[in-house]
Amino acid sequence: MALARIRDLDLSLIDNRVLLRAPGRGIGAKVPTLAVAVLSFCDQPRTREQVVQAFGPPGGQLYDGLAELGVLVDPDAALDTPVFFQNFASLDTHRRMLADRLRLDAYRDGLNEVVTPDSVVVDAGTGSGVLAMLAARAGAKRVYGIDNAEVLEHARAVVEANGLAETIALHAGDFRTAKLPEPAQVLVTETFGALAYAEGATPDLQACLANNGADAVVVPSHVELWVAPVGPATRQAAFAGFATYGDLSFAPLEEASRHRGIMTEVPADALLAEPVRLSRREWPRDSDAFTATARFDIEGAIGGLCAWFDLQMSPGVRLSTGPRAPLTHWKHTFLPLDPLEVRGALELVLRFGPPANDRRGYEVEGEIRTAQGVVPVSWRVR
Repeated sequence: MALARIRDLDLSLIDNRVLLRAPGRGIGAKVPTLAVAVLSFCDQPRTREQVVQAFGPPGGQLYDGLAELGVLVDPDAALDTPVFFQNFASLDTHRRMLADRLRLDAYRDGLNEVVTPDSVVVDAGTGSGVLAMLAARAGAKRVYGIDNAEVLEHARAVVEANGLAETIALHAGDFRTAKLPEPAQVLVTETFGALAYAEGATPDLQACLANNGADAVVVPSHVELWVAPVGPATRQAAFAGFATYGDLSFAPLEEASRHRGIMTEVPADALLAEPVRLSRREWPRDSDAFTATARFDIEGAIGGLCAWFDLQMSPGVRLSTGPRAPLTHWKHTFLPLDPLEVRGALELVLRFGPPANDRRGYEVEGEIRTAQGVVPVSWRVR
């Protein structure tokens, strides 16, 4: 059997050995340096015999070990991220999302606007089944809910309890590869994390559309990213508790957090300037990798950026997750900076996209330009 290396893989050299990390699979291990060559060779599916021919018996032994570790897999499973889906098996996760009535109201109103009695709807990542049921209540002819998490068994009971089992068919599996018995006219999904894109669903949804209805209407249809600078007080609040406890210092944790987006509530009065829209992109047909710019006029110190997203559910329905809108379960994304004094123009040049080693994460990097100089920045969110 031919195996291929998994796609979300990070390699680093430590003490003359290679550290392998795959966040989406929960893998971390040290292996010999020859593993780099074997993994590179297995970028395309290879058999053990092919590896032995290329690298000798040690290569064959590594091939076996990497397969046992879960780094070499069936090619159809190379993009899988099983640990990621385990996060959605918890009922507490779904309790929190179901409590976000603003989110549910927006999805309900969007579906009511686009679903017709002839609509076949696919709910990609159905979870508790709530969006599938809202589509059925909107009058859909048929609804297919697809999910990879164990919560699907609870969703079956929920659908049955609400008398919708004749309209809704639930399928266990990856909506990236699922092929339904009939094409869909509507795709609905709530696969949004920090900065909207942090769950890495864009390519999976593109594949789902290609397999099940390339021209389907998507709910939501567009994603907008917004940003505004905030003061040092927001930074201090976000980092509270990291500095010390008695004579114990946690400064390294604070240092590491400088390059992580922090999900928190940012009050509207913390914004130091009017927000700027960084992008408006068709979901999920546009790429989740892009460059954006913004300019603000600031007089004083900033401690970071507040970023959020808005969702265009349908032509007449919009949901904002910003500080000036009612709070959703997504809250806001705070991107911390070392306190920076600004006198005049503050310009952002930021590149957004998934990191190479973790397609379920999302990365922001670039620079901040002021009259005082240029500051390189980078953050990762999940």
